[in-house]
Amino acid sequence: MRNAKVARQELDNKPRNSPQMLTMNKLSSEYFDSIRGAVRAHSAANYKDLLDRYFLPEFGPLKVDLVDEPKLTRLLLRLRDNGMKPGSVNTVRARIVALLEYAVKRGLIANNPGKMTRKHKISSPDETAVQPALSLPEARQLLVNAKETELDVFIALCLGLGLRKGEALGLKWSDVDLEAGTVFIQRSRGQQRRTNSLGKVVSTECDGELKTNSSRRLLHLNNVVLEALFRYRTKGDGDDQGYLVTRGNGSPYPISRLTRQYRALCQDAQVRYTRIHDLRHTSATLALEGAAPIESVSQALGHSGIDVTKRIYAPVVSHLNQVFADTLGSELSGPIVATISNEGVAHVG
Repeated sequence: MRNAKVARQELDNKPRNSPQMLTMNKLSSEYFDSIRGAVRAHSAANYKDLLDRYFLPEFGPLKVDLVDEPKLTRLLLRLRDNGMKPGSVNTVRARIVALLEYAVKRGLIANNPGKMTRKHKISSPDETAVQPALSLPEARQLLVNAKETELDVFIALCLGLGLRKGEALGLKWSDVDLEAGTVFIQRSRGQQRRTNSLGKVVSTECDGELKTNSSRRLLHLNNVVLEALFRYRTKGDGDDQGYLVTRGNGSPYPISRLTRQYRALCQDAQVRYTRIHDLRHTSATLALEGAAPIESVSQALGHSGIDVTKRIYAPVVSHLNQVFADTLGSELSGPIVATISNEGVAHVG
């Protein structure tokens, strides 16, 4: 007599909605049709690009019920062994899990084998692209060397206001009120992926939406940014109604050129090279180390909530822990009065 558990497992894994099990290629196509309009077009294109690049070449021809945890684990380990960072491996894993969850909802499989795989953990600093924030001397030196270069305004915006790369590139003069000393963050410029009529993922440089609703914000300009803007105006390059970060002819700064020029700037300034996004971390870290309230830093960065700011910066900003320790120490300490009992024993109170 057959084992009841084995029989049940076979029954659970049988397709219930289709007499012929779909291949992963076909399922992927139907999945992206299902999320159209539910997620941003460029997000869907990013998801498709990841699956097309890392998952479907191997798993696309397989029937859905033949995709299991051991096969998926081997794929993720191979990506890791080939040099992919743990965070990127987990991003690929998340897309696979989402695709297979669609198969579960369709009734094609009973359980999601992607959820059975393990997330990859970062075990050393070399396994992440995130670098420590620049020190105050490093940040100042980078600002000095950026003057009179194409990246003058860009570096000032990233370090002086903590803007994301796309937010800085997307700013226009119409967003700036020099009289009030404010700038309105309302768009992001970057490489936007989309799926064309042939189902291919293509990429173009254009303005797009901000990361979150809270990213739309009004910021006050400080001296670092104002001075860079006035230097730009004094040079008279470009169109004052156009973008703040431009080439010499006033055209939007090409993203394909940005990283190369930024790396060269770091070398000229003899400043440790970090990702462009780490300039944002530098501005936040320096502000918090300078005792700026964490609520104001969270709002300026456009975080969705203060808990996000705490999660990112509490482990690395010593000032936050120092305030805790100093405050607690002050409360616990006080005038120490020693008394001697009749038995000759000292009591501290």
